[in-house]
Amino acid sequence: MTGKTAHGRTIVEVNSYVGQELVFSGTFEMYRSNIEKKDGDSNEYRG
Repeated sequence: MTGKTAHGRTIVEVNSYVGQELVFSGTFEMYRSNIEKKDGDSNEYRG
């Protein structure tokens, strides 16, 4: 985690490797919803 935005989103930097090779690098903003999921449910929100 590198910080939080003014809206409370968490900022994370991600480096993804296959073996020793860096294949993706990026910065993401994540948030937590108040919607509870049941086990096995998709991550898609279908509000």
